[in-house]
Amino acid sequence: MAELTDNEVRFLYSQRIDDSAVMDCSWMRSRRYKAAMEQEGYLWCISPTACYNGHRLRSRPGHCIQCDTSRIAFVKRHHDAAYIYIAGSLASKVVKVGSAIWPERRLSALNSRYYGGILDWTLLYQVRFEAAGKIEFETHGRLFGYRIGIKEIFRCNYKLARKAIAESSSGQCGTDEWERRLAATSYRFDD
Repeated sequence: MAELTDNEVRFLYSQRIDDSAVMDCSWMRSRRYKAAMEQEGYLWCISPTACYNGHRLRSRPGHCIQCDTSRIAFVKRHHDAAYIYIAGSLASKVVKVGSAIWPERRLSALNSRYYGGILDWTLLYQVRFEAAGKIEFETHGRLFGYRIGIKEIFRCNYKLARKAIAESSSGQCGTDEWERRLAATSYRFDD
């Protein structure tokens, strides 16, 4: 069994990752350790091979988290609990599907920052999931054909966006679900 070095422990501490959250995969082949990590629920591991800089700590997809710490935030966001929300614009006839810990604050930021050149964003729906980033990513994939230039904005109606979230979350039960009254009829946009 491989042990974490002092430098690795310090690095994990600096990134707010508990060393008990790191799986020892040093004795496995690449394909096997990724599957084992998924099965055991680990996001980080000691890999069987070091990267070109000599680092052994990897994310589940196999990226060196010491060379590129942005991978840590991406993986955490992908697996953390948050709300998936749908915001809509009647003037532009588009919806936005995103994830946020506080959807109301995100909505305020969307309008104040003129996100996508739009000022009338309205929160239409929100539901909390444990792996929100994963469901958001899957939902964006299902709506890809409706995407307009800016990521997360789709020229489709509310009902289609809501259906994409439901299909993407199959098998997972969301909590704290909320839907704006008349969202399905007001944001129809008759494609």
